[in-house]
Amino acid sequence: MGEPRTELQRDLLYGAKAIADALGCKPRQVYHIAECGRMPIWNEPGIGLVARKSSLEAYFRKREHQTLVLDRD
Repeated sequence: MGEPRTELQRDLLYGAKAIADALGCKPRQVYHIAECGRMPIWNEPGIGLVARKSSLEAYFRKREHQTLVLDRD
């Protein structure tokens, strides 16, 4: 058995496929999102595309709140 994963290891998504699976989209879309810089997805030298699950969740919570507030106006 391997060593238990740390909280950071459980939170990180490595690569366009893992990020796409978490978002429910295609890897090509993840590359586009990363290029636009609109979501917390970045290219880490020596690793490739990386995202934190918690940062993506926070991003979507914020966007949802913004949308709900705008809809009320």
